[in-house]
Amino acid sequence: MTTYDYELTRRRTVIARIKPILLAELQANGIATVCITYDGEGDEGQISGTLCFDPTNARIATFPAGVPNEALAAEYPDASNLPDVLESFAWDVIASQHDGFEINDGGYGDVTIDVAKGTITLEHNERYIDIHTEMTEI
Repeated sequence: MTTYDYELTRRRTVIARIKPILLAELQANGIATVCITYDGEGDEGQISGTLCFDPTNARIATFPAGVPNEALAAEYPDASNLPDVLESFAWDVIASQHDGFEINDGGYGDVTIDVAKGTITLEHNERYIDIHTEMTEI
C-alpha cells in the first residue's frame, strides 16, 4: 500500500469512528448545525471559518472550554477545544475526498454537519482556467 493510500484509508477510518462521537458531543452542547468553510490555491489551504447554530438556527458564539471528551482528545491531541476538534475533523473530511484541493488554481467549499440528521456533507468547488482556442484558415 502506498503512503497516499494508507493516509486515505486512515482518514476514512477516523471519520467513521469519530463521526458518532462528534455528533453526540455537538448535540450535548446544544449545537444543531456546523458549517466549516475552507479555501485554497497556489499550494496554500486553510479553514476560513466555523459557524455553529442551535436548533432555532441562532448562531452560537460561545463554546465549552477544554477538549470535549476522551475519544476526541485522543484522536486530535493538538486540539484544545471544540472548535479545534471541528477544524481537525474537517481537514480529515476534506482530505478524504479532495486531497490536494489547494494545488494550482485550488478549490473551496463547506463541510456541513447536521446533527439531527446525523449527516456530514462536503460541498466542494474546484477552480480551473479554461482556454478556448479557435483556428480559422481564410
